[in-house]
Amino acid sequence: MHEARQRLITHCMTERGFRYEAPPVDATPSADAGSGPAQFGIEALNLPDSAGRPVTQPAERPRGKAFGRALYGDPQRKISARNKEITVSRPATGCLADAERRLLGAGGPRRALTLQLRLDQGERDALRTLGKDRAFRGATARWRSCMRQAGFPAAKDPQRLAAALRPDTPSPNNPQPAPT
Repeated sequence: MHEARQRLITHCMTERGFRYEAPPVDATPSADAGSGPAQFGIEALNLPDSAGRPVTQPAERPRGKAFGRALYGDPQRKISARNKEITVSRPATGCLADAERRLLGAGGPRRALTLQLRLDQGERDALRTLGKDRAFRGATARWRSCMRQAGFPAAKDPQRLAAALRPDTPSPNNPQPAPT
């Protein structure tokens, strides 16, 4: 889906007289990225590439107004969706929006954005509920005790530990070779 979207955007921008460089295909995680279990949701930091290095998106170079208008369309025309906590808007015109419409159909971009926000809200609600669950709190306490015994007394819970890790920290999804 990502590759198809990028090809459509590139073609549209070329037709409008601009050179658009799509991010590398491996910069977007695929279903088979990495060799171990993939992280998801709030756990996802930067998934590793095939060599185990975290992938970052390339920095966008500053472009002119015409380039931005071709890519993002009329800034006054947006589609929006909302969940309980946030509202997100995206371009309704321009090459990005055109690519989304071609891939998802006329109402697809709004439906996709709405679904994305519903999933986000479901994750937020589940995490709040999970934090109130006695069995989960007990498992977290046992994990914290185990981490203390292993020499990591500052580790309060897996979520905070994952968020604090630097991208070059070894993990099952990001193995590092032993020093020689």
